[in-house]
Amino acid sequence: MNIGMVREKLLQKGFNTMNNIYNTNIGNILVDASMEAWCKDNRVIILKDYINKFHFNSWSELDKTKIVSILKLLSSREKNNLYFIINLSTNLINDISILEQINKLEKDDKICKKYVVVNDEDIERIPFLSDSNINSPQMLDYESKFKQKLKEIGGISENSIEISIKYFEDEE
Repeated sequence: MNIGMVREKLLQKGFNTMNNIYNTNIGNILVDASMEAWCKDNRVIILKDYINKFHFNSWSELDKTKIVSILKLLSSREKNNLYFIINLSTNLINDISILEQINKLEKDDKICKKYVVVNDEDIERIPFLSDSNINSPQMLDYESKFKQKLKEIGGISENSIEISIKYFEDEE
């Protein structure tokens, strides 16, 4: 996939490049590793483009240590919201060993959550970049249903246990 499309999606979702960090230790690590840093609120995205099999296979030896170095320099809030987006050339997707490595890589979130992007559908799998409204499901909105039910009950003035019992009795 063209890395420009990933950058465009990040901009579209309100992310900005972290140009201010390029004069810091984190910036030096990013420049040395050909990585980009993007942020929105406390969410930090590290983006890297892999163009061939050798480059992608070097991830575990080289880039993993760079991500750990960056992680150590981030605030605690940013550490919990660090994501690594790997942009991969589409001609590599036909290789079974690459597909296996992608699967392992995305399942391993010890350092940070990782996403491998090969096409448009892969971008949609990333919750904070997806155009679908999966983050606000209407069917599973239990909190608003509960609040509405409490407003309807109204007649009970005892305690919260009785209110809860009344709520769950009406569900059946």
